[in-house]
Amino acid sequence: MALDIFGREATAPLTEMIPRASEHTRALLLSLLPRLSPEPDPSLLIMLREGMNDPAADVAVAAIKGLAAAGDASDLGRMISLTNHFDVRVAKAAVMALSTLTAMYPGPARMLLRGLAPDGEHVTAGCAMVAALAGVKDGVAPDVEFVKRALSNGDPRARRVAVESLATLGGEEAQRAVAFALADEEREVSLAAVRALGRLGYADPLVALIGSSDERDVIAATLRALCEADSYQGLVAARPLVKSPDAAIACAAVEAIRGSTGPLRDDVLFDALDHPDPEVVKLALAELSRAPDARALARLGTCLDHASWEVRRLASELLGHTKAPAAKELLRARLEREKEPIVRGALTLALSLRPPPGSEED
Repeated sequence: MALDIFGREATAPLTEMIPRASEHTRALLLSLLPRLSPEPDPSLLIMLREGMNDPAADVAVAAIKGLAAAGDASDLGRMISLTNHFDVRVAKAAVMALSTLTAMYPGPARMLLRGLAPDGEHVTAGCAMVAALAGVKDGVAPDVEFVKRALSNGDPRARRVAVESLATLGGEEAQRAVAFALADEEREVSLAAVRALGRLGYADPLVALIGSSDERDVIAATLRALCEADSYQGLVAARPLVKSPDAAIACAAVEAIRGSTGPLRDDVLFDALDHPDPEVVKLALAELSRAPDARALARLGTCLDHASWEVRRLASELLGHTKAPAAKELLRARLEREKEPIVRGALTLALSLRPPPGSEED
């Protein structure tokens, strides 16, 4: 905070510290210096460019992030060379910085992109650049064909980045290409395709995948993506899954419909309340308690008689926070019958909570 106040006056002495500082301090300095001055001096840019190749990954990442903010078009090529770095942290930072610089300098970026091949060593960089150029409003259409051809690259990381880039590009052509990637033999690529289809709003392949898969992580990811693509179809697909004997799948189904609204969403959660696993019931309770209507309050009340004391305690806490008069009656009735001390404590606390100002009980 103090250095931010000094601003540009602090950059010269701090830049002089970099060569002799420890690894940790170098990383901190390279992260801090670019924001102290809107126009970094040449000596700082030299330090940042040297830091990109530092053997310490933390220092290299800090330098790359600094150049993303302070660099110029000449740094595009430097970032491209680092997108295949053996350290994943450095490679990811380079891809992000390359996307930022591409959006800032679209003309030079397009010239560099022409020299990259979808089956070459820098295909990951090319896909990131195409996606970044899609957000540049200069009337030049992004090279979708480059990214589509990258889906056949032998490197799984390149195929994953291609899928993510297609999700950014959008359109029917991208939808079809990403749907093709669902069958990729590498799990990271196929799951990236699932997430991308959610962003693209393409529900049909996701519906088919849920019906054919029996793997928990695939089902969970697909259902989340389906809810993003089409809320109604997501709810329809979630309804049988919240009854799954596999509690992990049932929990994933409940979590996936967060953010959905409407009577069907409540019906799905009501079904989840009948699950034999208390963890599934607790998740459904928490979701139902978000702005509950009369039906939801009634179902929350039935959970005060649940066999699991953990469920009864949670239902007590959630009903206490609703401040609805009907909830108070349900809580009082249960307190007269409850034997479990922990639940009795939750009931008592719920009944003692003061209503918010302006409420009917104020």
